[in-house]
Amino acid sequence: MPARFLGFVAIGVACWPCLAGPLRAQERPSPQARQQSPRLAGFAAFGEGRYDEAIRQFRLALERGDTWDLIPGLIETIEARRRLGVIAPADTHRIGIIWVTDIYRVRFDGGRAHQRDITEQQKPPWQIQLGALRATIEAFSGGRWTLAFDEVDAVATYPEGSPLKPPNPDHLNLERYFLENTDRHDTYITFSNTTSPQMGLARRYPVVNGVLYGPHRGMVAVSYGSLSILLHEFFHAVEWVSDGLGGPVHGWREPGRSSFPLWRGTTEFDYYRWHFATTLRDRVWRTMNHTNRWRLVPSADRSAAQERILAAYAAIPLTARQEARELADSARRVQGANPARAAELLRRALALSPYAPEALLPVYEEMRERRPDAESLSVYARRLTDIRAVSAFVLWDSLATTVGAPLGAWWPEQLTRDGVALEWDATAGITAAGPYVVTLLRRTGRTAVTIEWVALLEDGGEVARQTRRASVSHNWPDQPYELSLPAYRVGARYTVRAHLTGVNGTDSHGIVLLRRK
Repeated sequence: MPARFLGFVAIGVACWPCLAGPLRAQERPSPQARQQSPRLAGFAAFGEGRYDEAIRQFRLALERGDTWDLIPGLIETIEARRRLGVIAPADTHRIGIIWVTDIYRVRFDGGRAHQRDITEQQKPPWQIQLGALRATIEAFSGGRWTLAFDEVDAVATYPEGSPLKPPNPDHLNLERYFLENTDRHDTYITFSNTTSPQMGLARRYPVVNGVLYGPHRGMVAVSYGSLSILLHEFFHAVEWVSDGLGGPVHGWREPGRSSFPLWRGTTEFDYYRWHFATTLRDRVWRTMNHTNRWRLVPSADRSAAQERILAAYAAIPLTARQEARELADSARRVQGANPARAAELLRRALALSPYAPEALLPVYEEMRERRPDAESLSVYARRLTDIRAVSAFVLWDSLATTVGAPLGAWWPEQLTRDGVALEWDATAGITAAGPYVVTLLRRTGRTAVTIEWVALLEDGGEVARQTRRASVSHNWPDQPYELSLPAYRVGARYTVRAHLTGVNGTDSHGIVLLRRK
């Protein structure tokens, strides 16, 4: 494996494989068996809300000798969902289903080899299982959380010798799709017959393959769509977005089981049901949705910026983009001991990948501070602005002469899980009518803070507000809000007010900055 690939494999990805062994034969019924299977009929009825029929089918499966240990717990779950009736969920977790239908391997000689992947015949049984997954989550959460799905077909193209698996998102033709849906989808489930092992947790999806990535989203990658597999991998996404459950993964079996002494169940299915009833019961469900916590900074130029970047990379292969990332990483490691060598590595990285943020940002900042070059600075600043518009690469201090004057801070003792409005004096910074930017910047703390809105007040009366739900956390430390003062009044007292909510804890501390736009 070429060394230049090694550092790239983990970029933007946080996941663990589920090495639970091969699927049991009873989880892979033949096509003929599927048509006559009471189990599949039960799943279909469950997902469609026909709960009496679902229970009847699963009981029929037991009568016919089906020994699948999930069935008794599943019947109880269907009964629980039936008792809920019509639900009004507190929030909806939106999932993009990605069907990898074709795979192309680009050979070293430049030729292409084609492989058919997911077929139209494979989709319907797995769509049934997705419906059952939604109904299961509704039952587990007491009707407070639900799932919604939409689907897209994808083609994977990967270079021969790549360490990334064929259906890796960096190989898919979905860059525009991921950007268009960045504020819509909380999780992606990718189906490919080549996926092994099954995986689940979270990652950042590419808006420019191998170069730029959006905010963290739930990640599930599977080769088979049974309820047990989908629930297993989706629960890993739940573990990540809930900031952990107080113990290791796979806690239904040893050694992890000892971390949950209050759980008395025997099956993996019951373990998930128990966590929803206990560990997750008091969570604010909207904090379990990635789009409520990690979002791109609003930009009217987002699509145009992506098109400019994609055009720049039209003839740059993925291998060159990966090599540039490794060069930038090498520059970071030698910067302290050998600045000249670091500068050379960064120049080489930009020659390969002109928008590589890990190289572009340090070159821009060094040039701005030590070797002013107006023409190059303008080019680099434009690229950084485009990067900021489309990706979650943090650039909060790069393009402004100042981020703003500090107004004050929020502290752990001020935060609550129910939300609180905090206020800071901004009189000294408000000097005229017009637009202002308020930036909330996290400094310390393990947990995140959700911002509902930020407002500007004049003598206690609100004169401007931006309502935008966003979060500051270790993954995304800053959020800017724009406020426009319609008229300035001499002698008035101006304050900034923001509504903040502690997410799964209240240990966050940060500062509030104000500047003229």
